[in-house]
Amino acid sequence: MAKSNNNDCAEIYFQQGSCNIILKQGDLLAETDVDAIVIPTPEYGQQASHSYPIFEALCSKVDQRLRGEINRFSSKIIPGGDPQIIWSNKPSIILTPTPYYRNEKKAFQLLKSTYLACLNLAVNENKRTIAFPTIGCGKSGFKTADAADNLYKALAQFEQSGDKQLNEIRIIIYDSNIFNEFINVFMELAQERNAKIKLLDMYELLFNKPRFTAICSFYLSKFRLIFISCSRSSKNSNSTEMPQKKNERQISQQQSRDGETNE
Repeated sequence: MAKSNNNDCAEIYFQQGSCNIILKQGDLLAETDVDAIVIPTPEYGQQASHSYPIFEALCSKVDQRLRGEINRFSSKIIPGGDPQIIWSNKPSIILTPTPYYRNEKKAFQLLKSTYLACLNLAVNENKRTIAFPTIGCGKSGFKTADAADNLYKALAQFEQSGDKQLNEIRIIIYDSNIFNEFINVFMELAQERNAKIKLLDMYELLFNKPRFTAICSFYLSKFRLIFISCSRSSKNSNSTEMPQKKNERQISQQQSRDGETNE
């Protein structure tokens, strides 16, 4: 898949418990540092065509052996079925069926369950980091805001416990307009009173401490530098003044003795 024309560094961080959730503009297949990537996959017997661009790009990119594994596992993809994982050199590949927008209530539930099934599969396979595309956008027929809303709700519903836990979930969004709409939906939902997913303060991300503490530490360090600098200047000033005063006293005493001698 071609690189997005937009800068890949556009990222917004959210957090649920100890798990970071990152909305990032870029190319999903470029996320090679995660443990698993999720690929929307055509149902068994269905041609990929242009409805599954990420799946097509993946098949054209991998070697013949892995392409054979993808074809074998994709034959198990059925509507409403379970995702399939292919172990490979990092990242592993999770193939998942894609829900289509027909009956609204059922479609929204299928979309949320698709995300949750992939997340649970990753946890069960001891994965720590995972990257998703925006499932449901495009040919599936979901409105962008609805797809973002149901993704947020699926992530909020995702519960982790025990030793097997995800540390990071990335949502990789190729199109800038879709990226901006997802950000707007997530920001709005994260501000609700009982929201489980919160916008992560960049001060906390960088300094691992609350914003107020970080700011106080910054200014306190500045104050200490100023105080130390002034103290050193004062000491240097005193050390130069003392010899001068001593010399003045010696000169005054010598002049007194000379006067007494002349008398």
